[in-house]
Amino acid sequence: MKLKFIGIRISFNLPCEKKNPFHTYSLAVRPFHRQFKQKRTEDADQKRMSELLYDWCEKTLHSYGLEMKNIISGTSDSGSDVKRMFTLIENASWEWCIPHIISRVCIDSFGASINKDKSKNKEAREVVDKIKKVLETVNKGTKIKEILDELNESSERYRKMLSYAPQRWQSLGRVVDRVLENWEELREAFIKIENSWLLKDYKDTILEFDAMLQQIGEVVRATQGRDIISALVQFFLLYTNLGPDKGLKLRVRDNMGRVIYNEFKVITNTQMTSAGSSVKKMLRENLENRFFNRYSVFKGLNRAGIRYVLGRGNSNDAPISIMKKIS
Repeated sequence: MKLKFIGIRISFNLPCEKKNPFHTYSLAVRPFHRQFKQKRTEDADQKRMSELLYDWCEKTLHSYGLEMKNIISGTSDSGSDVKRMFTLIENASWEWCIPHIISRVCIDSFGASINKDKSKNKEAREVVDKIKKVLETVNKGTKIKEILDELNESSERYRKMLSYAPQRWQSLGRVVDRVLENWEELREAFIKIENSWLLKDYKDTILEFDAMLQQIGEVVRATQGRDIISALVQFFLLYTNLGPDKGLKLRVRDNMGRVIYNEFKVITNTQMTSAGSSVKKMLRENLENRFFNRYSVFKGLNRAGIRYVLGRGNSNDAPISIMKKIS
């Protein structure tokens, strides 16, 4: 039987550490399959998957001296088995996984659903489809690969194109970055092959896509790090930067397409392209709907009519206060 592996990350608070009491660690990655409890029970096959997951988590945590009863909350993807497992833990709640939320937000906001008819942003989808067409032409075409190889021999600037998979976190961001890196080589190759450059009229939009996707990537990377507070700070920063009163910081690139570190060009909302502007607006709206209307603490505040912002605490006991009431 082919084994599957599941990982557990734990977050906890140590009040005795005044400067940074919040910690997150990858605890274990262990094999999991339906039969692993068969020696202890004969009806393992009849057990619901959520119960098997509970047993697996209980056993794994116990090996580190931890108990399921001490869990107050957990997060995962939205699979029904995993969500139901958390209902088996007394007094624990299940919360949405931020990287999964952001992945869905990006798919909706960039109109990048697998089914084109279900796209929620047709204008952005047009640009994404043209980028995908460029990738397909390069990855499947023999002649254009030869031209790009020749260009690379003379300039050594071209980097291999990537494939786009909407279900993979940050996939679109990496693809957009690589297209911009190879812009001149791709333009020259397409003109030689097809007498036209497919993305000719879309560079400004793609630069705007790149600016937003890089900020999103920073949040996803932060959520996979050890400091959950830093991750939330990055999330709130992204949400703030997408506000209607905020411009957009484009990354500046040199003549070889490489990003110049810490150098940006700020454009106002009125200077943005129509497709870029629609993505920015939808990202903000979708983040609000999928995050603030879903997380337990925010749902409670919303029902109480309380608005909140990211703030910093004034004492060592509260180095960062996530919510602050706005009167």
